[in-house]
Amino acid sequence: MGLSVRNILSVAGAETRTAVRLVRFWTAVFVITLVSGVGYTFACLSLHFVAPYTPSTATPFYLLGNIEPTFFLMFQLVALLMVFDSSQQQAKYRVGEVLDSKPVSNFEYSAGRILGYTFLLWIFAAVLILSAYGFGLVMSLAGFGFAEPFQIHSLLNLLAIDVPVMVLIWCAFAVFLSSVLRFRVAVAVVGIAAMFAWLLLLLDSPYSLRGLVSPSSNDVLFISDLLPQFPDWKTLAIRFATVVGAIGLTVAATLFHKRRDSSTPLSNILACTTTVVVCAGAFGFAVYGALSPGIRSNDWQLAHQEVNWNGGIDIREITGEVHIDPGKKLAIDLLYDMEVGEVQSNSLVFSFNPSMSISSIELDGEPADYRFESGLLLIALSNAESLVGQHMLRVSAEGVPDHRFAYFDGVIDYLNSNDVPTVAAPLLGTDGSIFNRSFVALMPGNHWYPTPGAVNADFGASQRGRDYFEVDLTVSLTRNTWTLVAMGSELDESDGSRTYKVTPENPIHEFGLFASNFVSGSLNVGELTFEMHLHKRHAKNLQMFLEKDSEFVAEAKKRIEWYKDKGIAISHNELALVEVPRKLRTIGGGWRMDSVNSLPGIF
Repeated sequence: MGLSVRNILSVAGAETRTAVRLVRFWTAVFVITLVSGVGYTFACLSLHFVAPYTPSTATPFYLLGNIEPTFFLMFQLVALLMVFDSSQQQAKYRVGEVLDSKPVSNFEYSAGRILGYTFLLWIFAAVLILSAYGFGLVMSLAGFGFAEPFQIHSLLNLLAIDVPVMVLIWCAFAVFLSSVLRFRVAVAVVGIAAMFAWLLLLLDSPYSLRGLVSPSSNDVLFISDLLPQFPDWKTLAIRFATVVGAIGLTVAATLFHKRRDSSTPLSNILACTTTVVVCAGAFGFAVYGALSPGIRSNDWQLAHQEVNWNGGIDIREITGEVHIDPGKKLAIDLLYDMEVGEVQSNSLVFSFNPSMSISSIELDGEPADYRFESGLLLIALSNAESLVGQHMLRVSAEGVPDHRFAYFDGVIDYLNSNDVPTVAAPLLGTDGSIFNRSFVALMPGNHWYPTPGAVNADFGASQRGRDYFEVDLTVSLTRNTWTLVAMGSELDESDGSRTYKVTPENPIHEFGLFASNFVSGSLNVGELTFEMHLHKRHAKNLQMFLEKDSEFVAEAKKRIEWYKDKGIAISHNELALVEVPRKLRTIGGGWRMDSVNSLPGIF
């Protein structure tokens, strides 16, 4: 007998109608609604009373990215509650006799039950979440500050990808247990034990592996209206493996049915084996994708630790051109004026992002021999004596910088460590740079331009001091509506094109470039000029910054006068405040892991 979709849907409809008549179902609905309502109310209170003073608090806009695992655990327990005594229910209502009188296979019956429960619980979750979204939307449109809607991408991720798959696998698991164990107490005990084992595994997983076990893809995404995200291929592979696993559990459940149908045990075993292979393949593919960044980071760390470099390069000036095509290509053509002291090797050592492809390297006007791997750029000469003195180094390269090549020398790897709470990653950021179609943030710690020496956490290296140099760059953007933010940047439209001259008035030790569709404003406080660069979506917040009688202005004047009284000169007359997405990392590497959210002249 072939598979009948009509039979499956008929069983699903019957199970749904039966479930909604049960007191236990409505009891579960009441409890989950009450708990969720309390959580949402606290988020609204945080928006009104806490968020103005603590921006990192969980407001409704970000709430779906901070869902406690217990929210999903409640739905899993409901799935078990609906199914755990199914064997007794089938015997009581003589379901087997009814099935014998109809052309319904065991697989169709099990699949129909699973789909019925899944659809019912998904509808309940959708009504619950969409009601909160609608309430926040109405409050926002009405101008009340008590609530706000969820971020739309996080809402779609949860309802379209996460909840249905999560409910499906646990309903399938519950049906499988009820077919195998038959005793309701055993089904309940084993099911609850499995659910709490999953919960402990989730809570003990590092951030880098959380996406493999978490039912919410928003757990590893950064809820943002600047860079909204949908799940990546690893999450989709996990969801696919989960659906296949649910199918396998459904087939396995038919092996333990007392009622016999036209299917043979051999065909069911073959189907189970196929689902196991497909599920394992998809899951293994996702595991590889989750582990490979950490493996690559360890390889970089080992390669840089093996380099013996005494810091003999003193950069005097960096000049050249930078071309930014957001999300597609970063092209650099830089000229380094540098002084090389006594070194212990025959090579100059630079750290350079490994995803950049080098077009050419010239040393003193001549093509140079070099080796570039694992983010180490080694420029070789015949002997160490020939390196000593002043040199001109020209580097031409292009590509898309790897955002993971940053701060991998930190003494604490909070992305891969079980000892660090997973909440640290959303608070501190994960990406060393951002280079996509919506936003560009090129941080010096990402080594998008060659920097002297290797990346390591050596204490001695951190005590050699910083190398200050002049900067004179010409930066071009392919987006005419975008604005570049950099230390000493100025728009130049003299030749008909939108290019920026980046020429800081004083020597600096590092520099970054930021570009997006910014709305900008400036405010003079004494001799200091503050610039604010916000994304156009948050342009309304600029007015608060421009108020000349604000608390910010009063506090800034007070601080400036304090520095003057102490005889401390302000090195830069301009300070730019630029808005960046949450995923940009804010702490660095090394043994101190200092804050990196402030650059010369930019915060």
